[in-house]
Amino acid sequence: LVLNKKAPLVDTLILYLSLIPFVLSLTIPMSMMVATLLAFGRLSSDMEVTAFKSSGIHLFHLIAPVLVFGAVMTIAMLYFNDKILPAANYTFKQTHFKIVQKQANVAIRERVFIDQFEDYQFYIDHLNSDGLFSQVKVFNHWSPQAPVQTTLAKTGSLETNAQKYQMLFHLNDGVMSWDNTNYQTYNRLYFQRYTIHLKLENQLAHIDDIKKDFEEMTLNEISAEIKSTKDDGRKRSLHNEFQKRISLPFACVILIWFCAPLGLLMKSKGFVGFTLGLAMIFVYYMMFTVGQ
Repeated sequence: LVLNKKAPLVDTLILYLSLIPFVLSLTIPMSMMVATLLAFGRLSSDMEVTAFKSSGIHLFHLIAPVLVFGAVMTIAMLYFNDKILPAANYTFKQTHFKIVQKQANVAIRERVFIDQFEDYQFYIDHLNSDGLFSQVKVFNHWSPQAPVQTTLAKTGSLETNAQKYQMLFHLNDGVMSWDNTNYQTYNRLYFQRYTIHLKLENQLAHIDDIKKDFEEMTLNEISAEIKSTKDDGRKRSLHNEFQKRISLPFACVILIWFCAPLGLLMKSKGFVGFTLGLAMIFVYYMMFTVGQ
């Protein structure tokens, strides 16, 4: 991003740092599972479990502290998934839009062909001091097989809507023309105002809903949205996100409860436990993906 897209270094760092909470929400339960397998497998292989038993110490006394730690991590991850994760997702969205907005503003120049925007090529004859563009030409390559659609407008302007995360190119008093190869006709359409939703190399899709996406909501906001929305598809997505936010933290204590006895039974120092952990991670994520 810094070298190829000329994005600011600080914004790029914020962008990547805001991805870390999402990664942690998935990897912390898995890392606890693998660590439990390796730790108890090592205890069993080094005969330390036998030493504990000969001293009259019950195996539950070995597992109980780990279960308590898993319960503490479950509570911590519930808070993490409810507050920190959606805030990080929202920060990523804001920073991403900020970078793309700067790129779009830099790309707008007069008397050069501007092709940074997906499917569109612009030519602006003059940039006025008030932010308006004069004598704007737009070439739309909406399909590789279709002819180029040409639009000529007297004036134009670029609008940035930070609430809806939209970048709009407004054209005024113009004409749009294109060939219809199927009917061997030439079409012309006059307009007073025409708006183009801009995308910068497929990075920004226009968003029609000013509400937060469900991945950027807290659990309370998701619950309120489930009650208020009438769209069945969105309601299913909200239910899925709500259950995912809760189920992943509880995996910390459940996987420890399952893997601690398994590690004691394996009696392996490292390789077998690590391999089994990777296999269980694969199975877990497969079930997690299918469940969604």
